[in-house]
Amino acid sequence: MKKLLAGVLLTVLALPLLGASACNLDPGTKGLLEAIAKAWAADNGLLNADGSPTTKAIGSTIENGLSDFLGLGSDQETETALDAGEVALNIKYSEEKAAAAQKAAAAKNYPEAKKNLNAAIKKRPHDYSYRNQLAVLAAETGDENAEQMSDDVVNHITGDVNNRTIDAMYRDRSRYLNQSIKRQGGGTQVHCTSFSELSLAYYALATSPNSSAAEEAQYRAESDRANAQTVAGNCKPP
Repeated sequence: MKKLLAGVLLTVLALPLLGASACNLDPGTKGLLEAIAKAWAADNGLLNADGSPTTKAIGSTIENGLSDFLGLGSDQETETALDAGEVALNIKYSEEKAAAAQKAAAAKNYPEAKKNLNAAIKKRPHDYSYRNQLAVLAAETGDENAEQMSDDVVNHITGDVNNRTIDAMYRDRSRYLNQSIKRQGGGTQVHCTSFSELSLAYYALATSPNSSAAEEAQYRAESDRANAQTVAGNCKPP
């Protein structure tokens, strides 16, 4: 129970550092959890002088003796706690790099955008969203490897890869492709690969066993609309 409680409190402390929130808790419950977490953190030296939590302090305290407080009885359990902290830092770092990449892409600074996405992927190699964004940028810039990069995204997903995971990956891709098409200016200014990849993403969602009849009809219409741009030649050829 002590481990579980400590884990919850560490999570509450970590969420603001990741730019996230405490799920969908009502304000009262959220406030109570945060108050308990802050008090616990203060007692265990996990707060800066201004009262804000610091990931460096959390990592250092865990490494230098918090394992006893948490009841972690083995080196393996302590290492697991440290690994969890590293994952949290990697997510924060990668999200910052992805945000910088989107900002650079909006300014048409594609080398900088790709540099930031590659940095995010290096820290989070199995996160499909960063690879999706890089493949979308490849299509946007007329990279001949764009289609292969899109096809390879699913090969890097680990864990429980099921239809819902694949659906989420295609929804993520379609979102970034739509942003890219808008950024390119639409019509003949858009690389044909962007339209063809968008058509394929919507088709995958239309044929997913998880899509309702209404969703299937919507996705098929979107797929046909994107495909029509390439068939009519209303786009920039490779």
